[in-house]
Amino acid sequence: MKNLYAISLFGFIFLQTSDAWAQGEIFNYKKVLASTTPTLNVNIQSLNRTTSEVIFGGGDSRGPSTPGLTFTWIWGDGSNTNGFFPQTKRYADVSKNYLAKVIANYSATEKDTVEVLVNFIKPKITPITLDPKLGVFIPTQPVSLSSSNNYGIPPLKPFSDSFFTELSRRDFEYLFQVGATIEYDFLNENVLLQNGKFEQYALHDTTFNGAYALWFARPVTFGIGNGYLRGPDTDFSSMYHEMAHNFTLNFPANFIFGGKIDGPANAIFSEAIAQIFQHSAGYEVINNYKYYGLDETILSKFKANFSRNLQTSKGFYDQYLKNGKAFASWNNPSTPSDETLFTFGTIAYKFCEYAEQQGKGYRQPVKRMTQFLSRFNAEWKNRYDQFNDTPAGNSFRATMMVSALSHAFQKDLRADFRALSFPISDSDWAFFNPQLLDVSSTALALSATASNTATFEVTSTTTWTASSSQTWLVPNLTSSDGNKTITLTATANPASTPRTATITVSANGLDSRVVTVTQAGVASTVSVSSKSLNVNFTEGSTATFDIVSNTNWIVGSSQTWLTINPGSGSGNAKLTVTANLNPLFETRKATVTVRASGASDQLIEVTQLTAPILSVRPAVGNGIKVFPNPAMDLIQIDGLLANSLIRIYSANGRLYQEIVPDFPSMRISLKDLPGGLYLLHVTAGGRSTSTKIMKVE
Repeated sequence: MKNLYAISLFGFIFLQTSDAWAQGEIFNYKKVLASTTPTLNVNIQSLNRTTSEVIFGGGDSRGPSTPGLTFTWIWGDGSNTNGFFPQTKRYADVSKNYLAKVIANYSATEKDTVEVLVNFIKPKITPITLDPKLGVFIPTQPVSLSSSNNYGIPPLKPFSDSFFTELSRRDFEYLFQVGATIEYDFLNENVLLQNGKFEQYALHDTTFNGAYALWFARPVTFGIGNGYLRGPDTDFSSMYHEMAHNFTLNFPANFIFGGKIDGPANAIFSEAIAQIFQHSAGYEVINNYKYYGLDETILSKFKANFSRNLQTSKGFYDQYLKNGKAFASWNNPSTPSDETLFTFGTIAYKFCEYAEQQGKGYRQPVKRMTQFLSRFNAEWKNRYDQFNDTPAGNSFRATMMVSALSHAFQKDLRADFRALSFPISDSDWAFFNPQLLDVSSTALALSATASNTATFEVTSTTTWTASSSQTWLVPNLTSSDGNKTITLTATANPASTPRTATITVSANGLDSRVVTVTQAGVASTVSVSSKSLNVNFTEGSTATFDIVSNTNWIVGSSQTWLTINPGSGSGNAKLTVTANLNPLFETRKATVTVRASGASDQLIEVTQLTAPILSVRPAVGNGIKVFPNPAMDLIQIDGLLANSLIRIYSANGRLYQEIVPDFPSMRISLKDLPGGLYLLHVTAGGRSTSTKIMKVE
């Protein structure tokens, strides 16, 4: 005969000893949810800091069966071994920890890997002050226990000091109280207290190898069997599971579930909720391990432990599918197996799947779920029908749990669970009336044209508002209630780049839903006001042109003597090209290229003029005169200013002479220059003058 009152005695199948605010998310369950159920399990059976000997246990139900293939043991100290379980390893240096890896070589290409922390250095915990009314105690003396509802209490003893080598008794109490603090918060502090407290005691069951909750005991207690307290390798996830029973069966404070759903139908609530709590509490404590004063050793152990326990829930879900989705909320007392095991495991698995899909953590969904369940009352109890296996009772229990998860994630999950063969009743759904706020899509796309529209559905059981973050996007409804279709209308996007707006749908007391709308940009265009420009031969000569564009653009020159300002921009702009001195006796050309992504390049040909050839005694400019021109041996320059600089270039731009004159007039010898054309360039006071001169033989 099976025990059918709502404690984990009923759930020992998965609670046997296993062989196997926020600082930002450093841990989640995505990898576990996406993986197949692993068969490889590794644990440390013993660790001796004196002899440095570590014995690794575990196993693999698949076990490498290909001849010549075994397990590869990478010890973390630079050495490795091939062999089967168990393995014994001695480490040379016990002043540090090691991360060992075990690889199951199923074939030449198919493998699985498990990591295990070898902690020679004892964990260090720096406790913070927690709520004293939520104390968890591992007493050294016997505790007198009474039952609040005549359920029997097994014989339990205090744990001896021999259990507390790697972690102290106080360390265990603190780690348990961290879980209790998180789970009390999950219930929105709506728990039946005893003398203003919810204290729990952890006691030793020397006849048992699992763990169980005694939610009805006073003081509230959980029993821990042999082999469970193993320092940092303790199955804390299962301990949090048992504490979750103690909390959720003493919830809500004014009409607790405990005693009112007990019996063959208890597990769809009690076990599903306890699993949800243990996985969610694990997520919270791991992602806040620094806040709780835990070190990297505890972090590593918790990650492995909580992931492994969720893998168990996933295994239940996988088996539920394999068994043809055989829903069961009734545990037949006359059969040896638990028919509800894979059903409540599926509920816990789906909760974690939805939480990971939403990506907003676990705390708020759990708190919303328990907010919904806190409505439990006498009518719910009667319709739950805890002692009868009826279609109506089955539907009510299934619909209650689906409504709770729907309320948690604010979306109608009936279709999901109907696909899993849950017998959901629409009339029961209407009775529960979970608060929902969901949207059919979180991302929409619009074209660039004006009056383009897109729609999405709002699913809600309450009044809500819708607002746009940008004036160019307008919803047809800004407030309403119930289920509605929202049509979004956009003005034309004048830019070539896409633009984004968000529509926020909000309801009082519920998380807002955000729809991101991306409107495409129009086709890129760019044009220039002129295809050709002329600039003078003098230094700093300029010309301008206009760009007309709806996008970003860049401008480049094919020649270093011509620069463009600005060299890049967006939209319409006026640009200036600036040329260096043309030292040649012929015009020269450069090409300006205007380029924009998605548009054709625009080319402008810029021609720089050449300096004129002047006759004898010409007035060159700026009061400067050069003569004779042409000349044989000498030229004279008049009208020079102080600090003038004279340069003479050949026709191909070679600098022949550079002179700083001392007087307003001076003669320059051309005797050593070969016959031909030259450029004379004079600068002074920020001004420049150029002319060509002819040297004749």
